[in-house]
Amino acid sequence: MKSTRRKFIKKSLFATLGSYLLPGFLLKNEIEASNLIPLNFKPTPYQWSNDEITVAWIGHSTMLINFFGKWILTDPVLKDRVGIYFFGTSIGPSRMTPPALTFDEIPKPDIILLSHAHMDHMDYPTLSDFANEYSGEIDVITAYLTQDVIENLPWKSLNVMDWNDELKLNGINFTALEVEHFGWRFPWEKDRSRGFMKEGRSYNAYLLKQNGKSILFGGDMRMHKKLEIKKMKT
Repeated sequence: MKSTRRKFIKKSLFATLGSYLLPGFLLKNEIEASNLIPLNFKPTPYQWSNDEITVAWIGHSTMLINFFGKWILTDPVLKDRVGIYFFGTSIGPSRMTPPALTFDEIPKPDIILLSHAHMDHMDYPTLSDFANEYSGEIDVITAYLTQDVIENLPWKSLNVMDWNDELKLNGINFTALEVEHFGWRFPWEKDRSRGFMKEGRSYNAYLLKQNGKSILFGGDMRMHKKLEIKKMKT
């Protein structure tokens, strides 16, 4: 399963490069001709209570969480495409479903939680939109050796967590957990799944705790035996 995922990423990168070579009108026609799967539910976050936990799936690994009044956005990807960010646009595969909420419909996040540096999880254009709209107002948590992708953006704070690290931020306790995955953003980069534990990009799941309640955000992982959360109170 791991090798299949890596082959998919490599093929996506090759497709990304190939799409850059296509004439602009062909790319435009492809987007217009694609039939996005319509939404059958629309979250209403401004009606959520700050006295409880509410979670909405926005698409792929993007979730909007109200954790007792703190807004957390995970792996935000809101654009039509993911891929190589080049001259103000992303060149790569297009999404199959629209995000459940647009940028303007999402409340200002208190925290953005990033699991790893893959382009479908750490989408630079989306993150740039949030950072520039709310300059100096958003705390970010990301995995070991992934901060370079977004460290030029105007965050309130950029926190790097390694496996088993703990952090208290905005009243929430975060623990970074090891998962079985891989972390390179481009195939030629070093990552921990290839044995580069000190100089390789990493990948996290996160356990969030507040008011005696817990949330597990898995990020991106395959079936494995390393991550076991027992007797978790939800």
